[in-house]
Amino acid sequence: MKKNILFLLIFLWSKTYATVIWAPGYINVYNYGCDNSDKYLQVGFQTYGETNNDYYQMQRTTDPSWSSAIEVGGRINGCGTCSGRNYSIYDYGPFLSNTTYYYRVQAVSNFVNFSYHDIGQYTSTAPTIVNWVNQVTSSVVISSTPNTENSYSWGVESRNMQGATISLSPTEITKIYVEENNNKLNFALDLGLSMINIDVNIDNAGYFNLYTGSVISNYIWQNSSNSFIGLGEHNLKVRFADYGGAIYYREYRVFVVPMSQGFYKDNYCNTMRVWKKSSSSNGIPLILSEGFDAYNTKPEQYYREAGKDLFNCLLTKGFDIYVINYKYNSQHIRNNAAIFSSAIRYVSSINNNLPIIASGISMGGIINRYACAKAENDGNPLPISKFLTLDAPHQSAVIDSKLQDYFKSNA
Repeated sequence: MKKNILFLLIFLWSKTYATVIWAPGYINVYNYGCDNSDKYLQVGFQTYGETNNDYYQMQRTTDPSWSSAIEVGGRINGCGTCSGRNYSIYDYGPFLSNTTYYYRVQAVSNFVNFSYHDIGQYTSTAPTIVNWVNQVTSSVVISSTPNTENSYSWGVESRNMQGATISLSPTEITKIYVEENNNKLNFALDLGLSMINIDVNIDNAGYFNLYTGSVISNYIWQNSSNSFIGLGEHNLKVRFADYGGAIYYREYRVFVVPMSQGFYKDNYCNTMRVWKKSSSSNGIPLILSEGFDAYNTKPEQYYREAGKDLFNCLLTKGFDIYVINYKYNSQHIRNNAAIFSSAIRYVSSINNNLPIIASGISMGGIINRYACAKAENDGNPLPISKFLTLDAPHQSAVIDSKLQDYFKSNA
Protein backbone atom coordinates (compact mmCIF):
# COMPACT_ATOMS: atom_id res chain seq x y z
CA MET A 1 0.00 0.00 0.00
CA LYS A 2 2.80 2.44 0.95
CA LYS A 3 4.62 1.55 -2.27
CA ASN A 4 1.50 2.37 -4.34
CA ILE A 5 1.07 5.73 -2.59
CA LEU A 6 4.74 6.55 -3.13
CA PHE A 7 4.49 5.63 -6.80
CA LEU A 8 1.40 7.87 -7.21
CA LEU A 9 3.17 10.80 -5.54
CA ILE A 10 6.19 10.37 -7.78
CA PHE A 11 3.91 10.20 -10.85
CA LEU A 12 2.00 13.34 -9.85
CA TRP A 13 5.23 15.18 -9.10
CA SER A 14 6.67 14.25 -12.50
CA LYS A 15 3.42 15.06 -14.41
CA THR A 16 3.30 18.48 -16.14
CA TYR A 17 -0.06 20.04 -15.37
CA ALA A 18 -2.15 21.70 -18.06
CA THR A 19 -1.79 25.46 -18.45
CA VAL A 20 -3.23 28.08 -20.75
CA ILE A 21 -2.18 31.65 -21.53
CA TRP A 22 -5.30 33.40 -22.78
CA ALA A 23 -5.71 36.05 -25.47
CA PRO A 24 -8.93 38.12 -25.80
CA GLY A 25 -12.18 36.42 -26.76
CA TYR A 26 -14.72 37.63 -29.29
CA ILE A 27 -18.41 37.35 -30.19
CA ASN A 28 -19.56 37.78 -33.80
CA VAL A 29 -23.27 38.13 -34.57
CA TYR A 30 -24.83 36.85 -37.80
CA ASN A 31 -28.35 37.12 -39.21
CA TYR A 32 -29.90 34.16 -41.01
CA GLY A 33 -33.58 35.10 -41.28
CA CYS A 34 -35.97 37.97 -41.88
CA ASP A 35 -36.53 38.70 -38.21
CA ASN A 36 -33.87 40.46 -36.13
CA SER A 37 -34.24 37.68 -33.56
CA ASP A 38 -33.04 35.16 -36.17
CA LYS A 39 -29.38 35.31 -35.20
CA TYR A 40 -26.55 32.99 -34.39
CA LEU A 41 -23.32 33.83 -32.63
CA GLN A 42 -19.75 32.83 -33.30
CA VAL A 43 -18.12 32.77 -29.86
CA GLY A 44 -14.38 32.38 -29.90
CA PHE A 45 -11.14 32.77 -28.02
CA GLN A 46 -7.43 32.69 -28.68
CA THR A 47 -4.55 31.20 -26.72
CA TYR A 48 -0.97 32.43 -26.61
CA GLY A 49 0.25 29.16 -25.15
CA GLU A 50 -1.07 25.74 -24.11
CA THR A 51 0.49 22.83 -22.24
CA ASN A 52 -1.16 19.42 -21.82
CA ASN A 53 -4.72 20.70 -22.06
CA ASP A 54 -7.33 18.15 -23.15
CA TYR A 55 -10.33 20.22 -24.21
CA TYR A 56 -12.29 23.43 -23.73
CA GLN A 57 -15.88 23.89 -22.69
CA MET A 58 -17.88 27.00 -23.69
CA GLN A 59 -20.51 28.08 -21.18
CA ARG A 60 -23.40 30.53 -21.36
CA THR A 61 -25.60 32.12 -18.72
CA THR A 62 -28.00 35.03 -18.23
CA ASP A 63 -26.83 35.40 -14.62
CA PRO A 64 -23.77 37.68 -14.29
CA SER A 65 -22.89 35.96 -10.99
CA TRP A 66 -22.60 32.63 -12.85
CA SER A 67 -24.64 30.75 -10.25
CA SER A 68 -25.81 28.51 -13.10
CA ALA A 69 -24.73 27.99 -16.71
CA ILE A 70 -25.13 25.65 -19.67
CA GLU A 71 -22.59 24.20 -22.07
CA VAL A 72 -22.95 25.32 -25.70
CA GLY A 73 -21.38 24.08 -28.89
CA GLY A 74 -19.94 20.88 -27.49
CA ARG A 75 -16.40 20.27 -26.24
CA ILE A 76 -13.53 21.73 -28.22
CA ASN A 77 -10.39 19.63 -28.41
CA GLY A 78 -7.24 21.41 -27.27
CA CYS A 79 -4.05 21.19 -29.27
CA GLY A 80 -2.08 19.60 -26.44
CA THR A 81 1.06 21.68 -26.55
CA CYS A 82 1.15 24.65 -28.93
CA SER A 83 0.79 28.42 -29.14
CA GLY A 84 -1.17 30.99 -31.11
CA ARG A 85 -4.35 28.95 -31.61
CA ASN A 86 -7.84 30.27 -32.38
CA TYR A 87 -10.97 28.36 -31.30
CA SER A 88 -14.67 29.07 -31.76
CA ILE A 89 -18.14 27.56 -31.48
CA TYR A 90 -21.46 28.56 -33.04
CA ASP A 91 -24.37 29.24 -30.72
CA TYR A 92 -27.76 29.16 -32.45
CA GLY A 93 -29.76 30.11 -29.38
CA PRO A 94 -32.66 30.64 -29.36
CA PHE A 95 -32.15 34.10 -27.87
CA LEU A 96 -34.88 35.95 -26.00
CA SER A 97 -35.49 39.63 -26.81
CA ASN A 98 -33.84 42.26 -24.60
CA THR A 99 -31.75 39.68 -22.76
CA THR A 100 -28.03 39.72 -21.97
CA TYR A 101 -26.07 36.49 -22.40
CA TYR A 102 -22.64 36.02 -20.79
CA TYR A 103 -19.99 33.65 -22.16
CA ARG A 104 -16.89 32.10 -20.66
CA VAL A 105 -14.61 29.22 -21.59
CA GLN A 106 -13.22 26.62 -19.22
CA ALA A 107 -9.98 24.75 -19.89
CA VAL A 108 -10.14 21.11 -18.77
CA SER A 109 -7.15 18.82 -18.12
CA ASN A 110 -6.86 15.13 -17.20
CA PHE A 111 -6.87 15.91 -13.50
CA VAL A 112 -8.82 19.03 -12.64
CA ASN A 113 -11.19 21.66 -14.04
CA PHE A 114 -9.46 25.02 -13.98
CA SER A 115 -8.87 28.41 -15.55
CA TYR A 116 -12.16 30.08 -16.49
CA HIS A 117 -11.74 32.85 -19.04
CA ASP A 118 -14.47 35.46 -19.68
CA ILE A 119 -15.32 35.89 -23.36
CA GLY A 120 -17.81 38.74 -23.15
CA GLN A 121 -21.52 39.33 -23.45
CA TYR A 122 -24.23 39.67 -26.08
CA THR A 123 -27.48 41.60 -25.56
CA SER A 124 -30.35 40.62 -27.85
CA THR A 125 -32.72 43.33 -29.02
CA ALA A 126 -36.42 43.39 -29.72
CA PRO A 127 -37.16 42.02 -33.22
CA THR A 128 -38.38 43.88 -36.34
CA ILE A 129 -37.25 47.33 -35.14
CA VAL A 130 -34.13 47.88 -37.21
CA ASN A 131 -33.70 46.96 -40.87
CA TRP A 132 -30.00 46.08 -40.84
CA VAL A 133 -28.20 46.19 -44.19
CA ASN A 134 -24.54 45.20 -44.62
CA GLN A 135 -23.29 48.19 -46.61
CA VAL A 136 -19.66 47.10 -46.33
CA THR A 137 -18.94 43.38 -46.35
CA SER A 138 -16.05 41.03 -46.97
CA SER A 139 -18.08 38.06 -48.19
CA VAL A 140 -20.89 37.24 -50.60
CA VAL A 141 -24.01 35.48 -49.34
CA ILE A 142 -25.20 33.09 -52.07
CA SER A 143 -28.55 31.33 -51.95
CA SER A 144 -31.80 31.18 -53.87
CA THR A 145 -35.55 31.49 -53.38
CA PRO A 146 -38.46 30.09 -55.44
CA ASN A 147 -39.16 31.10 -59.06
CA THR A 148 -42.92 31.05 -58.53
CA GLU A 149 -44.76 34.30 -57.85
CA ASN A 150 -47.22 32.77 -55.39
CA SER A 151 -44.37 31.78 -53.08
CA TYR A 152 -43.99 35.37 -51.86
CA SER A 153 -46.25 37.29 -49.51
CA TRP A 154 -45.66 40.93 -48.56
CA GLY A 155 -46.55 42.94 -45.48
CA VAL A 156 -45.97 46.29 -43.80
CA GLU A 157 -42.91 46.59 -41.56
CA SER A 158 -41.71 49.26 -39.17
CA ARG A 159 -39.38 51.73 -40.89
CA ASN A 160 -37.59 52.64 -37.64
CA MET A 161 -34.68 52.42 -37.82
CA GLN A 162 -32.56 51.90 -40.91
CA GLY A 163 -29.39 50.18 -39.73
CA ALA A 164 -26.19 50.23 -41.76
CA THR A 165 -23.68 47.54 -40.77
CA ILE A 166 -20.14 48.57 -41.67
CA SER A 167 -17.49 45.87 -41.68
CA LEU A 168 -14.28 47.53 -40.51
CA SER A 169 -12.12 44.76 -42.00
CA PRO A 170 -11.99 46.07 -45.62
CA THR A 171 -9.80 49.16 -45.95
CA GLU A 172 -11.20 50.89 -49.03
CA ILE A 173 -13.11 54.18 -48.81
CA THR A 174 -16.75 53.11 -49.23
CA LYS A 175 -20.05 54.91 -49.71
CA ILE A 176 -22.71 54.51 -47.01
CA TYR A 177 -26.39 55.42 -47.48
CA VAL A 178 -28.69 56.35 -44.59
CA GLU A 179 -31.97 58.16 -44.06
CA GLU A 180 -32.20 61.56 -42.41
CA ASN A 181 -33.18 61.29 -38.72
CA ASN A 182 -33.72 57.55 -39.18
CA ASN A 183 -30.42 55.69 -38.92
CA LYS A 184 -27.99 53.91 -36.66
CA LEU A 185 -24.59 52.47 -37.54
CA ASN A 186 -23.11 49.13 -36.50
CA PHE A 187 -19.32 48.92 -36.68
CA ALA A 188 -18.37 45.25 -36.94
CA LEU A 189 -15.19 43.22 -37.09
CA ASP A 190 -14.98 39.71 -38.48
CA LEU A 191 -12.32 36.97 -38.81
CA GLY A 192 -11.83 36.80 -35.04
CA LEU A 193 -10.73 40.44 -34.72
CA SER A 194 -11.69 42.58 -31.73
CA MET A 195 -11.41 46.13 -30.42
CA ILE A 196 -11.36 47.96 -27.09
CA ASN A 197 -11.79 51.52 -28.35
CA ILE A 198 -13.57 53.29 -31.20
CA ASP A 199 -13.55 57.01 -32.12
CA VAL A 200 -15.26 58.82 -35.00
CA ASN A 201 -14.71 62.11 -36.82
CA ILE A 202 -17.63 63.70 -38.73
CA ASP A 203 -16.87 66.19 -41.51
CA ASN A 204 -13.34 66.74 -40.11
CA ALA A 205 -14.68 68.35 -36.93
CA GLY A 206 -12.35 66.26 -34.75
CA TYR A 207 -12.51 62.80 -33.21
CA PHE A 208 -14.80 61.94 -30.31
CA ASN A 209 -15.07 58.67 -28.44
CA LEU A 210 -17.93 56.22 -28.95
CA TYR A 211 -16.63 53.34 -26.86
CA THR A 212 -13.78 52.41 -24.53
CA GLY A 213 -13.92 49.26 -22.45
CA SER A 214 -13.70 45.49 -22.59
CA VAL A 215 -13.00 43.57 -25.79
CA ILE A 216 -15.86 43.66 -28.32
CA SER A 217 -16.30 42.57 -31.93
CA ASN A 218 -18.97 45.12 -32.87
CA TYR A 219 -20.40 48.39 -31.59
CA ILE A 220 -23.79 49.93 -32.40
CA TRP A 221 -23.84 53.72 -32.58
CA GLN A 222 -27.43 54.22 -31.43
CA ASN A 223 -27.75 57.97 -32.05
CA SER A 224 -25.74 58.37 -35.25
CA SER A 225 -28.65 60.38 -36.75
CA ASN A 226 -27.72 63.27 -34.46
CA SER A 227 -24.26 63.56 -36.03
CA PHE A 228 -25.18 63.61 -39.73
CA ILE A 229 -27.12 66.84 -40.05
CA GLY A 230 -28.50 67.80 -43.44
CA LEU A 231 -29.04 65.94 -46.71
CA GLY A 232 -26.15 65.11 -49.00
CA GLU A 233 -22.61 63.84 -48.50
CA HIS A 234 -20.73 63.73 -45.19
CA ASN A 235 -17.27 62.46 -44.34
CA LEU A 236 -16.87 59.80 -41.66
CA LYS A 237 -13.47 58.82 -40.28
CA VAL A 238 -13.19 55.89 -37.87
CA ARG A 239 -10.28 55.12 -35.55
CA PHE A 240 -10.21 51.96 -33.44
CA ALA A 241 -7.70 50.08 -31.31
CA ASP A 242 -7.31 46.36 -30.75
CA TYR A 243 -6.38 44.58 -27.52
CA GLY A 244 -2.69 44.79 -28.32
CA GLY A 245 -2.81 48.57 -28.73
CA ALA A 246 -2.54 48.69 -32.54
CA ILE A 247 -4.44 51.63 -34.07
CA TYR A 248 -6.48 51.30 -37.29
CA TYR A 249 -8.07 53.98 -39.47
CA ARG A 250 -11.02 53.75 -41.86
CA GLU A 251 -12.86 56.37 -43.93
CA TYR A 252 -16.36 56.46 -45.47
CA ARG A 253 -18.51 58.76 -47.58
CA VAL A 254 -21.92 58.91 -45.92
CA PHE A 255 -24.88 60.05 -48.02
CA VAL A 256 -27.99 61.18 -46.16
CA VAL A 257 -31.24 60.89 -48.14
CA PRO A 258 -34.80 61.98 -47.28
CA MET A 259 -36.69 59.66 -44.95
CA SER A 260 -38.90 57.10 -46.65
CA GLN A 261 -42.64 57.00 -45.98
CA GLY A 262 -43.13 53.24 -45.91
CA PHE A 263 -41.29 49.95 -45.61
CA TYR A 264 -42.41 46.46 -46.68
CA LYS A 265 -40.93 42.97 -46.42
CA ASP A 266 -41.85 39.55 -47.75
CA ASN A 267 -41.45 36.09 -46.23
CA TYR A 268 -38.03 35.62 -47.88
CA CYS A 269 -36.49 38.87 -46.58
CA ASN A 270 -36.85 40.85 -49.81
CA THR A 271 -37.64 44.46 -48.94
CA MET A 272 -39.24 47.52 -50.51
CA ARG A 273 -39.28 51.20 -49.49
CA VAL A 274 -41.51 53.96 -50.79
CA TRP A 275 -40.90 57.68 -51.16
CA LYS A 276 -44.19 59.46 -51.70
CA LYS A 277 -45.11 62.68 -53.48
CA SER A 278 -45.19 65.95 -51.60
CA SER A 279 -48.96 66.14 -50.97
CA SER A 280 -50.72 63.94 -48.42
CA SER A 281 -52.99 62.16 -50.91
CA ASN A 282 -51.95 58.96 -52.69
CA GLY A 283 -49.89 59.42 -55.84
CA ILE A 284 -49.30 57.40 -58.99
CA PRO A 285 -47.53 54.17 -57.94
CA LEU A 286 -44.23 53.35 -59.65
CA ILE A 287 -42.06 50.37 -58.68
CA LEU A 288 -38.34 50.23 -59.46
CA SER A 289 -36.42 46.93 -59.70
CA GLU A 290 -32.83 47.34 -58.49
CA GLY A 291 -29.81 46.56 -60.65
CA PHE A 292 -27.00 44.05 -60.18
CA ASP A 293 -25.59 44.13 -56.65
CA ALA A 294 -23.48 41.00 -56.06
CA TYR A 295 -22.42 41.87 -52.49
CA ASN A 296 -25.92 43.17 -51.64
CA THR A 297 -24.46 46.38 -50.21
CA LYS A 298 -26.76 48.83 -52.04
CA PRO A 299 -29.98 49.39 -50.09
CA GLU A 300 -33.03 51.24 -51.37
CA GLN A 301 -31.46 54.48 -50.11
CA TYR A 302 -28.64 54.04 -52.64
CA TYR A 303 -31.10 54.49 -55.51
CA ARG A 304 -32.74 57.44 -53.76
CA GLU A 305 -29.35 59.20 -53.78
CA ALA A 306 -28.00 57.98 -57.14
CA GLY A 307 -31.18 59.00 -58.95
CA LYS A 308 -32.13 61.96 -56.79
CA ASP A 309 -32.78 64.36 -59.67
CA LEU A 310 -35.16 61.91 -61.34
CA PHE A 311 -36.73 60.97 -57.99
CA ASN A 312 -37.33 64.60 -57.04
CA CYS A 313 -38.82 65.35 -60.45
CA LEU A 314 -41.20 62.39 -60.30
CA LEU A 315 -42.22 63.10 -56.71
CA THR A 316 -43.17 66.69 -57.48
CA LYS A 317 -45.23 65.45 -60.44
CA GLY A 318 -47.35 63.18 -58.26
CA PHE A 319 -45.62 59.78 -58.28
CA ASP A 320 -45.04 57.44 -55.34
CA ILE A 321 -41.79 55.52 -55.94
CA TYR A 322 -41.35 52.01 -54.53
CA VAL A 323 -37.80 50.59 -54.69
CA ILE A 324 -37.38 46.83 -54.30
CA ASN A 325 -34.22 45.27 -52.84
CA TYR A 326 -33.61 41.57 -53.49
CA LYS A 327 -32.25 39.47 -50.63
CA TYR A 328 -30.23 37.34 -53.08
CA ASN A 329 -29.55 39.81 -55.84
CA SER A 330 -27.25 37.51 -57.81
CA GLN A 331 -29.60 34.52 -58.01
CA HIS A 332 -31.20 33.54 -61.33
CA ILE A 333 -33.15 36.36 -62.96
CA ARG A 334 -36.32 34.25 -63.20
CA ASN A 335 -36.32 33.85 -59.40
CA ASN A 336 -36.05 37.59 -58.77
CA ALA A 337 -38.64 38.16 -61.51
CA ALA A 338 -41.08 36.11 -59.43
CA ILE A 339 -40.36 38.41 -56.47
CA PHE A 340 -40.89 41.48 -58.68
CA SER A 341 -44.20 40.12 -59.96
CA SER A 342 -45.47 39.52 -56.44
CA ALA A 343 -44.38 43.03 -55.43
CA ILE A 344 -46.27 44.58 -58.35
CA ARG A 345 -49.49 42.84 -57.38
CA TYR A 346 -48.99 43.80 -53.73
CA VAL A 347 -48.33 47.49 -54.48
CA SER A 348 -51.42 47.56 -56.69
CA SER A 349 -53.51 46.01 -53.90
CA ILE A 350 -52.50 48.69 -51.36
CA ASN A 351 -53.21 51.45 -53.91
CA ASN A 352 -56.90 50.70 -54.58
CA ASN A 353 -55.93 48.20 -57.30
CA LEU A 354 -54.45 50.93 -59.50
CA PRO A 355 -52.23 49.77 -62.36
CA ILE A 356 -48.51 50.16 -61.64
CA ILE A 357 -45.72 51.71 -63.67
CA ALA A 358 -43.21 48.85 -63.77
CA SER A 359 -39.61 50.03 -64.11
CA GLY A 360 -36.14 48.59 -63.71
CA ILE A 361 -32.56 49.79 -63.94
CA SER A 362 -29.75 47.73 -65.53
CA MET A 363 -30.31 44.08 -64.56
CA GLY A 364 -33.55 45.23 -62.93
CA GLY A 365 -34.83 46.10 -66.38
CA ILE A 366 -34.28 42.50 -67.51
CA ILE A 367 -36.04 41.25 -64.38
CA ASN A 368 -38.93 43.60 -65.17
CA ARG A 369 -39.18 42.42 -68.77
CA TYR A 370 -39.06 38.72 -67.86
CA ALA A 371 -41.69 39.18 -65.12
CA CYS A 372 -44.11 40.95 -67.47
CA ALA A 373 -43.56 38.50 -70.34
CA LYS A 374 -43.99 35.42 -68.13
CA ALA A 375 -47.19 36.74 -66.58
CA GLU A 376 -48.65 37.39 -70.03
CA ASN A 377 -47.52 33.98 -71.25
CA ASP A 378 -49.20 32.34 -68.23
CA GLY A 379 -52.46 34.13 -69.04
CA ASN A 380 -52.34 36.24 -65.88
CA PRO A 381 -50.94 39.66 -66.88
CA LEU A 382 -49.55 41.93 -64.19
CA PRO A 383 -51.55 45.05 -63.23
CA ILE A 384 -49.27 47.54 -64.96
CA SER A 385 -49.98 50.62 -67.06
CA LYS A 386 -46.47 51.30 -68.40
CA PHE A 387 -43.22 49.39 -68.84
CA LEU A 388 -39.98 51.31 -68.34
CA THR A 389 -36.34 50.28 -68.23
CA LEU A 390 -33.15 52.31 -67.85
CA ASP A 391 -29.74 51.16 -69.09
CA ALA A 392 -30.92 47.56 -69.32
CA PRO A 393 -29.01 45.21 -71.72
CA HIS A 394 -32.01 43.76 -73.58
CA GLN A 395 -29.84 42.73 -76.51
CA SER A 396 -27.20 41.11 -74.29
CA ALA A 397 -24.12 42.68 -72.71
CA VAL A 398 -20.67 43.13 -74.21
CA ILE A 399 -18.01 41.81 -71.82
CA ASP A 400 -14.30 41.84 -72.63
CA SER A 401 -13.21 38.42 -73.91
CA LYS A 402 -10.00 38.45 -71.87
CA LEU A 403 -12.03 39.02 -68.71
CA GLN A 404 -14.29 36.09 -69.62
CA ASP A 405 -11.24 33.89 -70.25
CA TYR A 406 -9.83 34.87 -66.87
CA PHE A 407 -12.98 33.88 -65.00
CA LYS A 408 -13.22 30.65 -66.97
CA SER A 409 -9.62 29.65 -66.22
CA ASN A 410 -9.92 30.59 -62.53
CA ALA A 411 -13.34 29.06 -61.89
